[in-house]
Amino acid sequence: MKQISLFAFSVILSLLLINSGCQSPNQKNKTEPQLSIQAEYSTAWFQAARTGNVELLKKLHSEQKIPWDFQGHNGITGLMQASRYGQWIVIKLFLDQKVNVNQLDSYKYNAISYALHGPLPKPSKEQISIYLLSQGADPFQEDHLQSRPVFYLIQFGMLSVLDKIPWGEKNDCQAIKKFPDKFSLIDFSKELKQDQVVDFFKGKNCP
Repeated sequence: MKQISLFAFSVILSLLLINSGCQSPNQKNKTEPQLSIQAEYSTAWFQAARTGNVELLKKLHSEQKIPWDFQGHNGITGLMQASRYGQWIVIKLFLDQKVNVNQLDSYKYNAISYALHGPLPKPSKEQISIYLLSQGADPFQEDHLQSRPVFYLIQFGMLSVLDKIPWGEKNDCQAIKKFPDKFSLIDFSKELKQDQVVDFFKGKNCP
């Protein structure tokens, strides 16, 4: 079930990125009030976030008054785009501007979800995810498919990232109460044949 959800996420995310910044300036959407920004500037904003063009982002912010937390089509943000494509300097720029690291798009995906499901190699995904976690990113955020970033970390054995998740003051998996009572991280890891992750969760007193 969770593996199907992860696949579905990738498909939906591709559609989101194709459509980001492509909203017509005359099209109004009460759920996305920021889309009043002209389409050409919106498209340029997300392209700059994707390619790491910091100067263009600053120019669009200064001259076109695009807010740092601007949300485009389906709620995508520049931070999400930069996280997906590994643009470190842009990620840090947005976070320096106090952008909400846990802002959600219309499908309840956050920046760390975009980083994990992007086209980057595994080591790069791990590094970006660890940085986002250090900035308060929520790896337990449940999306509309009932999947979570932590499930991806388990599936691909990203122990270095799992180890950076704040498991509470007592380092106790059960104490953080992020999952339904009957859900078992250990059983989920066993299903994915991630033996090292199983051992990791046993050490965290996970169910």
